[in-house]
Amino acid sequence: MTELLDRLHISVLLLAEFALIFLVIISAWAVIHVIMYKRDSRSAASWLAVIVLSPLVGAVLYYLFGVNRIQRKASKLKRDEFFLSWLKPELGDTEYIRKRISYALPRKMPHNILDLIRSGDAVLAAPLVPGNCVTVLENEAAFAAMLRGIRRAKKTITLQTYIFDNDAIGRLFAAALADAVKRGVAVRVLIDNVGAHYSKPTIEKLLKEKKIPHAFFMKANMPISFLFYNLRSHRKIMVVDGQEAYIGGANIREQTGADGRVKLKDIHFMFRGPIASEFQKVFAEDWEFTTHEQLKGKGWVSLVKRKGNVHVRPVPGGPDRNLEKNMWVMMNAIANARKSIHIQTPYFLPDPQVISALSLAALQGIEVKILVPHKGNLKYVQWAMDGTLWRVIEKGCRVYRYDGVFDHSKIMTVDGLWSYVGSSNWDARSMRLNFEIDAECYDKELARELDKIFLQKVAAAHELTLIKSRSGPFIKRFRNNIARLFSPYL
Repeated sequence: MTELLDRLHISVLLLAEFALIFLVIISAWAVIHVIMYKRDSRSAASWLAVIVLSPLVGAVLYYLFGVNRIQRKASKLKRDEFFLSWLKPELGDTEYIRKRISYALPRKMPHNILDLIRSGDAVLAAPLVPGNCVTVLENEAAFAAMLRGIRRAKKTITLQTYIFDNDAIGRLFAAALADAVKRGVAVRVLIDNVGAHYSKPTIEKLLKEKKIPHAFFMKANMPISFLFYNLRSHRKIMVVDGQEAYIGGANIREQTGADGRVKLKDIHFMFRGPIASEFQKVFAEDWEFTTHEQLKGKGWVSLVKRKGNVHVRPVPGGPDRNLEKNMWVMMNAIANARKSIHIQTPYFLPDPQVISALSLAALQGIEVKILVPHKGNLKYVQWAMDGTLWRVIEKGCRVYRYDGVFDHSKIMTVDGLWSYVGSSNWDARSMRLNFEIDAECYDKELARELDKIFLQKVAAAHELTLIKSRSGPFIKRFRNNIARLFSPYL
């Protein structure tokens, strides 16, 4: 009996030793991986603290949510060959695509805006695309325009969205897409797998019933899906016949309830001209990534004539080779501003360097105005915002908060000449984790139109002063600053 107990004791000791060795190895791997591959020092420090204080749990959590798997998987795609397949001489003048620098610059632009263009060439390794027309679509006008586009499509429709709700608007889109399929139009619909579940039941069954070709971005079975939960496609792209593109902040979901009350506001944009093909490429790459189907041929790639005078450059962002490019474009614009910077965003939780850039601009006498909701749709994000805003206010930025209906719009203008629109929010999730699609536009008329919309909203909002931002019950201010600490993950 004693011998048996001794053997059991030895076995337990050996098992404990193996467990300890395993714990040391997995924790050491996590620590080394964080130090070597985490670019953001705040994120790296947070992960290191979690791993050290709770070695096994921390290492597992880091493996699940901290490792960027998209970049590894995406690198397997032959991106260069894929992009070169679009550039065929028979499609017409594609010189502006072949060149990595902008050659047809907007006329009569001041030197700081030209510097903005040149630095954008370096950041994005892509030129401005001249000859476009941009239409601003506020609120449900976006849905009406998109549905008209679907109904007049003759060859192809590509649609990518974060949310595609199974509601009245979602069913209208499904019906229009089904009719297009019946007309012989080649349709492809790509929905983010997390965003698809914002409505119950999801739209999937209806899309299958109507035989609409569709796929879900980063769809995986449990528990593997947890590995990619944080890496979402937040892009909103629709391209009709390769000629007409729609991007912006609007998801496919009802903005007005059954009782006629407005639940949500947003802004979207229709682009007509050569830039439509560039947005089509972004969709095509995501579609190939998801389904392994390449969209080739003249049905997908079209000769697009110039439709207007707006110079546009697409800004794809994501945790792959486009990591932080949207943030660099924003920083570039802030650095080159001379008169005004106007920003509207539903979520304002930028990195410290962005806050510093905005603060420096305000200290130089540049008019910096930021419009955010007083009460957002996510309480913990709102708390973190309330704990952040004073940092830009104290340096001279003017912050306005609006009450009423939640406005999901994303607008940025500089000096009344440059505009930045698309799906990106001013937070770490949009800059590092989500796949986003934006566009920088050089056109006085467009910037003036967006400034007019922005200033009308500012006039109906109330300014948040430094005293107000630092006042209120201590417990609420303490809560807000605790939430601010988690801003890299919100």
